[in-house]
Amino acid sequence: MKITLLTKQQIEKKINRIAFQILEQHIDASAIALVGIADAGLVIAYKLADVLKSIADKEVQVIALSMDKKNPLNKEITLSAPIKNQSIVLVDDVCNSGKTLVYALMPLLQAAPSAIKIAVLVERKHTAFPIAPDFVGLSVATTLQDHIIVETSNNELIQAYLQ
Repeated sequence: MKITLLTKQQIEKKINRIAFQILEQHIDASAIALVGIADAGLVIAYKLADVLKSIADKEVQVIALSMDKKNPLNKEITLSAPIKNQSIVLVDDVCNSGKTLVYALMPLLQAAPSAIKIAVLVERKHTAFPIAPDFVGLSVATTLQDHIIVETSNNELIQAYLQ
């Protein structure tokens, strides 16, 4: 059974709100690097970048982070571009257990960032790892058996649903 958590229009509103929150937290930064975890996290990062560029005069860089989400130690975690000494916002679609976000932080720490924040579209309330997103579109209390999926198509966010 599929239960819709966010429609396309609701997702757009959440992205706009998160972008304003990111701007507020980085008001003094000259540049922001949005590191999107492929696949859906990267789509969200590009959407956030579009909004940030329209509301602020800042350099906004989008960098893709590729990893094996199910087994992060099986394959190297790679970034599509180097990161300068700047503020980083790590972007993903869903914070489930926190495992993906913890492993994604490893290569970011090597870039000696001035700050790292985490943005997710949907956050589940029970994580197994000590991680908490700074910017959240929607918080949902679920059971461990529930799965939250953010559906994308052609670099567009379609919906978020509980399965």
